[in-house]
Amino acid sequence: MRNSQEITTLEYKDRSQAERFSDVARPPRITVSYSLIAAVVLIAIISLLRLPWILFPHELNVDESQMLAQGMKFLVDPVPWRSVDGTSGGPLNSYLISAFLLLGIRPGYVFVHVLANALVCLQLLTAHQTILRLSLGSKKIAACGILPIILFYGFTSQADYLHYSSELLPALLLALAFLCFVIWLDRHREASRASHCLLLFLTGLALGAAPFCKLQALPIAAAIGVAAIAASLSDKRSSAKVLGRLSQATAFCAGALLPAVAILGLVGWAGALRDFWFSYVLGNVAYAGPLSWTRTIAHLDWLAAPVRLWPLVLAGGLAVILLFYARSRSDTPAASRKDRWVFGSLLLYGGAALFAVSRPTTFFHHYTILALHPITYLGVALLSSFAPLLDFRRQARLKITYTLMSTVVVVIVAVQIFSGISQVKASIGAPQSPDSNDRIAAVIENLKNNWRVSSVAIWGWEPGVYVLTSMPPATRDAVGHFVISEGPLQGYFRKRFLSDLRSKRPDLFIDAVAPGAFMWYWTPNEGYESDGELKGFVDENYIQVAELSLQVRSKPVKFFARRGLPGLDANNPTVNAHLP
Repeated sequence: MRNSQEITTLEYKDRSQAERFSDVARPPRITVSYSLIAAVVLIAIISLLRLPWILFPHELNVDESQMLAQGMKFLVDPVPWRSVDGTSGGPLNSYLISAFLLLGIRPGYVFVHVLANALVCLQLLTAHQTILRLSLGSKKIAACGILPIILFYGFTSQADYLHYSSELLPALLLALAFLCFVIWLDRHREASRASHCLLLFLTGLALGAAPFCKLQALPIAAAIGVAAIAASLSDKRSSAKVLGRLSQATAFCAGALLPAVAILGLVGWAGALRDFWFSYVLGNVAYAGPLSWTRTIAHLDWLAAPVRLWPLVLAGGLAVILLFYARSRSDTPAASRKDRWVFGSLLLYGGAALFAVSRPTTFFHHYTILALHPITYLGVALLSSFAPLLDFRRQARLKITYTLMSTVVVVIVAVQIFSGISQVKASIGAPQSPDSNDRIAAVIENLKNNWRVSSVAIWGWEPGVYVLTSMPPATRDAVGHFVISEGPLQGYFRKRFLSDLRSKRPDLFIDAVAPGAFMWYWTPNEGYESDGELKGFVDENYIQVAELSLQVRSKPVKFFARRGLPGLDANNPTVNAHLP
């Protein structure tokens, strides 16, 4: 009788343990109604939190003015690197703006802030769907896992995370690629080969498009791509034949190559492949600087700098530790094929993102947007790994650790909320005065009262002038980053800039390298006179008609009108020299 009772107890324990771990092999149940409700809630929350910044009618960052100006220029000539050189940004960021401008939307800062918020909302929805699958459909874990991204994007007053940056679209594409890859891993053996190939094609398509938004995304796309190809070639679900695996890998490669074939095919047809190579490849490699692992590791201090990243970093670090701990336990079921591929691809995704963010010599905080998703997903892995490990009757210490860690995370979240609210109030309440873009654009509008000015080129970094005057840049350089800055390719960029001026002959040429304007790391001595050939061309073909001092007793911004401009009096060229 006793033996029978002991056997029954053991069977009950085995059955209980099996029930606890049964979700490992159970596919996530994500209903359409729940997904729609979650989408509406997430969009409403993040949009309300960012609403004051969405409606902010001024430039939040000089990069968004650059991409607006480039979007305007693509309406004139849609060929990238012939009409637009986005420096470190690819054409897709500005193409997205151009698509809305074609619909009749006027280029402006409220519009581009709405667009930035739309990309943030899509990132949230993508992350939520990914987290649901990583947590086996657990809505509670998904709600906790998405919270750090809401804090990151919602409670911030830093322009790096509020403006339309060149990282928003590639981060979304990388996240979509990883979501498609996870869905592909969830597919049953009975699913058709066509559905498997379609998911891998979409994975490759998103990965292939990301580097044409930001070349910095290339290492991350390559890391996820390696995982996807390896998983497709080793897939045992579709067929035991080699043909089934090769068809999946081929579908992925076709999707990955399609963006490059489409964009570079257009560029090659226009004869601008050399400009693409020098601008987007060699120019960005030179800008990133020589590889230094010491500097790259030192740049990782950004992980601890913003308070809003602490929950992500804490959760991600513990996730790795606990996942290895879970796999080492004798009473923990062996990891499924999906678990192994997800965990391995997450490590590749996160590692490549940390490298891509910290690699450049000059670091900017908006780079960290590229690493937001993999760090968050590692945090979800932490929450998910607790499910099979928590047996409170036998592991009291683990329960205490879980409680302490949860308390720390809650405290950090509370601090972030209160600090974010105070920062938003302080920033919104600060008075706004006309910046250099506004003042330069006012001079141009004044000049338009005397002459018919329809085109302009700027030597400097003031792309907001193009936006405020509704005139796209005459040259392919909306900013003078590569043209003015010293570097191994400076000669190439300066000759190209002068060539554009010769062919386009804009009505106005402006030297905006002056104190009070955005000057990168330049000095006032790097005005247009610093290039002898450019100075000779301007002196021969243009007349100075105005100047504007942005700071008292400093070098002014100089305005030059093209000789022969209707209404221009060459004998009295400085009639507007005393503009404020």
